[in-house]
Amino acid sequence: GRDTTYSASLRQPFYLSTVCELEITHALVGPLEVLGRGRHESLGYAATTFANARTDQVGFVGGGLAVRMSSNARVGFNVDQTIRWSTEGDAFGYTRRRFYTTATYGF
Repeated sequence: GRDTTYSASLRQPFYLSTVCELEITHALVGPLEVLGRGRHESLGYAATTFANARTDQVGFVGGGLAVRMSSNARVGFNVDQTIRWSTEGDAFGYTRRRFYTTATYGF
């Protein structure tokens, strides 16, 4: 999808975000499920009086295991890694790895 989003930068107050993502959940055995996720985002910053145009890229991969507690509830453990890089150099980039649990309940 595409969307215009506000930026944290005062020099470039917004960017055009273009995203492609995929998430797959597969039942393994009994209540156990495996999850896989991937996402690529392109952040297009327009030139302003204060800054040159630039394009940042964000790559994301993740996965996890979940246990379905009932038809309405699931508990999971996930690992994600995000990498951001920019045409303006390392000052705008980062690498982040997260480990976290989720609890989902549907009504």
